Amino acid sequence: MRPTPLSLAALLALAPLMMGAAPRTPPTQVLHVHVEFSFGGHGTTFKDEDLFVNSSRLVTSVVVTNQTASPYSQYWVPETSSRVAKPRPFAELLESLAANQVESQTGNCTVGVHIAPTSGTYELTWYNGSRRGSFSVDIGSITTCPPEIPRIINSINTFAVKSGARGFGIPVDP
Repeated sequence: MRPTPLSLAALLALAPLMMGAAPRTPPTQVLHVHVEFSFGGHGTTFKDEDLFVNSSRLVTSVVVTNQTASPYSQYWVPETSSRVAKPRPFAELLESLAANQVESQTGNCTVGVHIAPTSGTYELTWYNGSRRGSFSVDIGSITTCPPEIPRIINSINTFAVKSGARGFGIPVDP
């Protein structure tokens, strides 16, 4: 009995398996950042923000804002975005997290901001394969954190802007 020849489409579909290529692994979570803060001079602005980053460079942000000085202060205004980050900003983020030893940070300190008066928290959860960790820092008027933490936060904020996460983050003082 003669074997049936495979179609070109079937050969192309089977080529990675025949060449020993590993099957694609699903994307995994790399980072989750949750930020809550308020600031104000004339009225108070409250922001509640989340940023999710996964290994396929998908970046999703959710930012909700409430301004008490607004005539619509009973409403929270949402902004959402979901995009694929460019390779370079993603690599820069990963390099910054590694260089600033995100895995060894414990938080429990304060990062200062130049918008006063401001209060709130940054909560970071990082993932590295089966390992994960998290830490939380307060937002205030002076920085008491080691210098690596403001660098981590500002690199996340820079990455968010470069990846199109509208309205995410608040820059912190070094």
